[in-house]
Amino acid sequence: MSTRAAAFLVTFLLFPVVVADTPIDSSQQDIFTHPFDENVWTLSATSGFAGDEAQYTDTSINSGTLQFTHQRPRNYQSHISYASNSETGATLATGVPDGDYSWSKGPDIIVSGFDFQGLETRDIIEVTLRLHISIPDPMPSDEVMIVVDDGSSVTLVSTIARTTGPIDRFTIPLNYGLGNGSVWDWAMLSAASVKIDYVSDGAPDDSEIQVDAVALEVSFFQPWYGFENAKAVATITPSSHPIMDFDVNSGSIAGLEISPCGLQPSGNSPGEWSILTVIPPFEQSLGRIHIISEEGLDATLAIRTPGSQWTTWSEGALLPQALSLDIMLVIRDGCVGGLRVDINDPTLYVTGTVDGNMSGIVPESSHIRFAIGTNLALEVPFLNGPFSYEIPVGDLLPSSGGDLLLGIGTRFQWSSDGEEESVTMIIESMTISGGYSIDIDTSPTCLTPSNQYLVEDEGGITVPILSACSDDRDPYSQLEITATSRIDELLDLTISGGDLQIQPFQDSSGSSMVDITVSDSADNYWSGSFLVDIQPVADPPSVQGLPSTITVELGETLRIPLTITDPDTEELTITTSRSWANIDDSHLVLTPVVPGSSLLVITVGDGIAYIDIEIDVIVRALPLLMIDDVSSFNDDLNEELPPGTLIDLSTTVWNQGEGAAFDIDVSCHVDGILYQNIRIPLIEPNSPAQVTCAIPAPTEQGEFTISVEIESKNQVIDPSSSLQYSIVAAVEGPIDESGILSTILSGNNTSIALLIVLFSTLCGAALYLGPNKVRKPYR
Repeated sequence: MSTRAAAFLVTFLLFPVVVADTPIDSSQQDIFTHPFDENVWTLSATSGFAGDEAQYTDTSINSGTLQFTHQRPRNYQSHISYASNSETGATLATGVPDGDYSWSKGPDIIVSGFDFQGLETRDIIEVTLRLHISIPDPMPSDEVMIVVDDGSSVTLVSTIARTTGPIDRFTIPLNYGLGNGSVWDWAMLSAASVKIDYVSDGAPDDSEIQVDAVALEVSFFQPWYGFENAKAVATITPSSHPIMDFDVNSGSIAGLEISPCGLQPSGNSPGEWSILTVIPPFEQSLGRIHIISEEGLDATLAIRTPGSQWTTWSEGALLPQALSLDIMLVIRDGCVGGLRVDINDPTLYVTGTVDGNMSGIVPESSHIRFAIGTNLALEVPFLNGPFSYEIPVGDLLPSSGGDLLLGIGTRFQWSSDGEEESVTMIIESMTISGGYSIDIDTSPTCLTPSNQYLVEDEGGITVPILSACSDDRDPYSQLEITATSRIDELLDLTISGGDLQIQPFQDSSGSSMVDITVSDSADNYWSGSFLVDIQPVADPPSVQGLPSTITVELGETLRIPLTITDPDTEELTITTSRSWANIDDSHLVLTPVVPGSSLLVITVGDGIAYIDIEIDVIVRALPLLMIDDVSSFNDDLNEELPPGTLIDLSTTVWNQGEGAAFDIDVSCHVDGILYQNIRIPLIEPNSPAQVTCAIPAPTEQGEFTISVEIESKNQVIDPSSSLQYSIVAAVEGPIDESGILSTILSGNNTSIALLIVLFSTLCGAALYLGPNKVRKPYR
């Protein structure tokens, strides 16, 4: 279990986070454009103030164009004037038809006296002769002639002959057209007379003519007036809203207060409303500023572009092109509810044509209107021929997210003499510009990994990340992952092939939130978090720094540094199996009391787990050698010696150590020349050993050095041993050759003389008994 990086963690998960998407391209597009679609537009036409259905106006969409058609027929009336006088005395043939009639089998029946008083100003359309007559019998031979006299000419209107049966037209008169206004006028009609003549062929009459009434029916144009309205309405969801609206909570104010109507001066002095750093959307431009206020506003608008001074600006004037804009409104009187800056200067463009007879249209009252929402954008009178209009409409567009309500209306008001007229208005195209489309690289979206639960020192886990992600442009395999742990030194996080490998550190436990970020090629990213919890496991203590075998000198103290750790606790119990071994200040302290090999057991425990560390301790008792005394048995080395004197040199070697010394070599030198080497097999601890070697003095006068060295080739000895000893002696004069022999033969050197004789005898015997000389045959 770790050095607990986190003993406690509030385990709440963050919701995934997606940063603002990145614009990478843009394009201009209209908010609305033709062609007109009958599935989008609602068409209607009404008449007069009552709003009844229009009779002469129609709205239609044909081939993508919007058409308003106004067709008025002739407006006419008819007047029937019955003859009131008969110069032939046929009084029953005058007046309105009543069933009484005048008859004749030969004499003419002439009637006149048609009255059209009051109609003299009307234009005559058509004149019709109406005869309420009857011929009771067939007329195989006779005939009836009908003649009209207009006062200047006589016209035979019709002849009735060769009838095969009776004719009864008392109820439904016979009608004969007499012409139109080009032939007749009102005076002629008033002076006209009608003669009905029954003509017999001389034989007995076939029948007779009976006349009940004779009339002239005149149809004429009747002046009239009226108006009809037509409109087309559409509700459209725009692809963009090229506006930036600022309410009274935007920007900063000075000397103003917020009231129910908006911002107004808080005192008698003007106040300022400042909106700084107005930035258009990506690759778009600022259009115009529109102030939302009540009537009677007294204010001054000013703008400032980066690096320039404040400039007074007119509301609705096209703004300069700049990357950003500061706006200030100084309000002296009135109330301001808000401010709008449109984007790309949204403009209504309309083209069309008006065609037809407009003589009866009242121009000052007939017009076409274009509305956006409840606001009138444009109203223009009818003018025959093509037309084209454009007008900024940024102030009329709906707020962001709102639908665009468009309305087109016409008013046809006429005042005519009754003639037939037809007028067609065609809206060929209508566009509202200013819209835009920004190509957005959206952020990746991923599923947040579930919480992970691990056990200390039992390995990690691989969590798939990218396979649960998607992006609008990049394939998920090309997305990049970063992962961090909120707790240091707890988790080793590695990204491999779109997966997150989670490996807890050795002896680590606890909980940590892991924050992951997945980004695309445009640096948009998604981020999320999940919990990784590592359950603890009890760990034993650990001892480091101790060798398996330790060699220590008897009588010395050895301190060995060591590290004792436990991931779970710092309160440990430590014991040793030897009284001469203890733990002091992170050191194993050894002070052995007997030589030899010992097994030392160190026990460390944390109350739950215990460990034993076994160490072989080898206690060495090394010999400490000292050359204690070097002297001559026969000669005083402090005095000058005869040249060539053979010196019996006695050397005492002490072993002052705790261990015995074996096979100690003692070397005797004169001026650095080795003359004798003697081995001492054993020197007990704290004991001396004495050896004697024979060395010659030089034959020349002067000082010489006698040195003795000891060496142990097969045994380690105490490094503080004293292994060398030197003496300086002197020779007194030239050497007499007989001196050596006499010295040897002197009583003091009898033993040496015997040794020399014995050595010579042995050498002679060896030569005698040795193998013969190798002989080679002669060639």
